[in-house]
Amino acid sequence: MTDSSEKFSLISRDNFLTRVRDSFWKLAIIESTKLYGSRNDQYRIELVIDQMLFNHKYAEWKTKIPKIDLKKFQNHLNSNDVQTNMKKLKEIRNQYYAHKDENPDHNIYEIKFYYIDFAFLLRTAELIISELMIKIFEPSFTFSPYDGIDVDSFLNNYMESVNALSLLKLRGLKLNPQ
Repeated sequence: MTDSSEKFSLISRDNFLTRVRDSFWKLAIIESTKLYGSRNDQYRIELVIDQMLFNHKYAEWKTKIPKIDLKKFQNHLNSNDVQTNMKKLKEIRNQYYAHKDENPDHNIYEIKFYYIDFAFLLRTAELIISELMIKIFEPSFTFSPYDGIDVDSFLNNYMESVNALSLLKLRGLKLNPQ
């Protein structure tokens, strides 16, 4: 197993891996904004909860999830922590990744939206959605935790291959003899 600082160093030096990392980050920002997006986004968690509250009186699932629980979710989504991170997420998406504004309001580094902020919003969405799914549909529904195992495995193999190839080169062996 390779040390994570070596992996970070490799990703920082390797143009392909840097581009892949940046592309995944941009895609994650764009897609997760749909969960917290504008009033027009149909995937917004807030819209789902609002609709559930509006239809609660007539819903067949009203006994499975009380209105008070839905209001708790709504209050959490309106909390300062969630709202602050949502604002930064939307600003980065709208000004840099989705539209590339010519004159953005802020420099991307001034927005100060970090991975921990993204993880907080993602985890918030996961917790609300999984609790709704469990209460309404009653299965043992959970999001499988992502620990980066696949990426970790890939980087281990990649680094081992690069090291093995560099040893061959050092020994004077030709990779494609012709």
